[in-house]
Amino acid sequence: MARLVSPACVEELPRTSAPHGIKAQDPNTTFAQACTIVDSNAVFQAGEECASDVGFDAAVATASNADQIVLALGETRGESGEAESRSNIDLPGLQQELIDRIAALGKPFTVVLFNGRPLTLAKVAASSPSILEAWFPGVQAGNAVADVLFGKVNPGGKPAYPTCSSARRRCAANPQTSAESHPAVDTVAVRRVSI
Repeated sequence: MARLVSPACVEELPRTSAPHGIKAQDPNTTFAQACTIVDSNAVFQAGEECASDVGFDAAVATASNADQIVLALGETRGESGEAESRSNIDLPGLQQELIDRIAALGKPFTVVLFNGRPLTLAKVAASSPSILEAWFPGVQAGNAVADVLFGKVNPGGKPAYPTCSSARRRCAANPQTSAESHPAVDTVAVRRVSI
């Protein structure tokens, strides 16, 4: 439980994960955990996050029975921030393999990314019909993500940095724009967000 403190009151706010927030809006939602990403105080060791595909078969089986699929992926808070540099900023572990297996089902799916740094998303973008960048949204993350997925809110933020492949794609699609004239490329708009 998180505690919201204001001068007038103290209120307990429950933490909500993406599956809990989605299930609150659609009670028929099913959930399968494909792999484990654990946030701990220990020093991050590359290769430990989502290092096993043991749960992939169950996740793919659950997804094959769904009309729409949401993949909640990313990194832990301990993997980003000060003094947490990585030479490879792809999705950690076997998460891309999970995306590829879900994509092979031929069903609509959305990748929701929880991360604290920009990630290289070329492989994710090539195999995913839609991407929602959630960053680390806080204790009500599940409800916030569900509100976007169910169309209750329409996010319109622009990152303060361009993504090279997105900037090129946008510039190629519209010759009147350039990465120089539009340094804040809207990665949500560039990807085919069909949530």
